[in-house]
Amino acid sequence: MLLTALNWVSFLSCPFIVAVAILHSLWFLILLSERKHRIVKMATGLKEILDRSGFGHSSMGDHVNDDSIDGYCEDLLRELKDGKNRERLSNLSQHLTKFDELKPHTDTSRVQRKYNVARTAIEFYPLFGILGTVIALAAGLTEPSTPTMETAQTILQNFGQAIWSTILGLFFGVIFMFGNSWVELGFERLADHRQNIGDVVLWAHKVLGEESAHEKA
Repeated sequence: MLLTALNWVSFLSCPFIVAVAILHSLWFLILLSERKHRIVKMATGLKEILDRSGFGHSSMGDHVNDDSIDGYCEDLLRELKDGKNRERLSNLSQHLTKFDELKPHTDTSRVQRKYNVARTAIEFYPLFGILGTVIALAAGLTEPSTPTMETAQTILQNFGQAIWSTILGLFFGVIFMFGNSWVELGFERLADHRQNIGDVVLWAHKVLGEESAHEKA
């Protein structure tokens, strides 16, 4: 019974690693899509705020990317700190406060958590490979002591499974490490955008507070 179970697990170890790698790839693709969605929402929202408030912006064209968000944040901070036209400034601050309340547009913590899990999962591939190797060798060592052609063939098959599980575990581990290094900066910048927008909103609250105090005076 134990020998049969070990043989089955050994036989399925390589397909299991490949299936996990496919699902992992889909996970990263979904995360990249979510990141793009957040970027579009942030950039279009900030641009609309500048346009509605009557302020210009330095970002060129209609391209939506990380640099455009940085440009919009710089423009907003410059206008908030300048404070020449108090009416338009108050309008801008109100728009920013409302924009920050739309958490699905600006909250990136959920995407960051998913990405952290996906990145940590890369470390499992070498472990899967080693586990498959150990199980395959254990299945070979638990063969009956009386050698036959069938047991010899099974031992060779288990040995092949052990080698292939190790190769696949290392292969997918290296592939995903390189892939993660390619997309990691984008997810880090997503967190930076949220921080920059938070700084802009803090200035907006400060301006609204000063405006309220000025009206009371």
